[in-house]
Amino acid sequence: MPKRIRKPSHPGDILKSHYLEPRGVSQKRFADSIELSEKQLNQIINGHRRLKPDVAVRLAKALETTTDFWLNLQKARDVWDAEEMHVMPAQFQSTVCCIDLEASSLGPDGWPTEVGWAFPGGMSGGTLIKPPAAWIGCELRDFHNRWTGWSHESEAVTGITQDMLIRNGETPERAAKRFMHFTHGAKYYSDAPEFDLVWLRKLLDAGGVDDEIELHDFESLYAEIARAENHPNLSEAIYRAEQECPKTHRAEQDAKHLAFIYKLIAS
Repeated sequence: MPKRIRKPSHPGDILKSHYLEPRGVSQKRFADSIELSEKQLNQIINGHRRLKPDVAVRLAKALETTTDFWLNLQKARDVWDAEEMHVMPAQFQSTVCCIDLEASSLGPDGWPTEVGWAFPGGMSGGTLIKPPAAWIGCELRDFHNRWTGWSHESEAVTGITQDMLIRNGETPERAAKRFMHFTHGAKYYSDAPEFDLVWLRKLLDAGGVDDEIELHDFESLYAEIARAENHPNLSEAIYRAEQECPKTHRAEQDAKHLAFIYKLIAS
């Protein structure tokens, strides 16, 4: 089937141009009528949030359309984005996805600077995150101000500088979208879930993603495999990973380190 030449409209575009504006209905008024926050509706209209099935049901009832109408709009957009990414969806790669996040500091004001993911099958990715003003307490251009939550100790460990985030970082919206696109449907594992879940949730919240994320402890995979008869040597797998795919305190590489271990012990 030939690829469509024109990018499909986001459901939010259709909602705004075909329903709200012609009827003179404000976003706030409509959001209240379907019991959705104005912020969530605005993110949908601006294409920063996927249209979930429960919202499609509310739109169908409020606008006297069908749920499938809205879901098909979202599906067409998702297919286009997947073709643009040129990557196989996570559910066809593996159910296990190892993730890692780096942060500006470990303190209460810290925020994520980088997110990385890796599958045992070999696919991996990551992105630096450009912090919004709400995270750092000032605009990015205000170099004379000290960034809230920034730790020079963390910078020394990861090698991630403020200049790198400004020049090469993705906005939280873009970073969250990339992460969910490449990993949606997988089961997430981390070797520091108590920290990584906090940073991941902060990223997804800022990016307008409200999917429920469950992050599992990577060590639980050891326990599952150790219960099997003739299980592989876990210590040997960890040693090989340290030699062949070592951690570097960068998100994608550290996620690949975990995926490498899992591949060895699960094969």
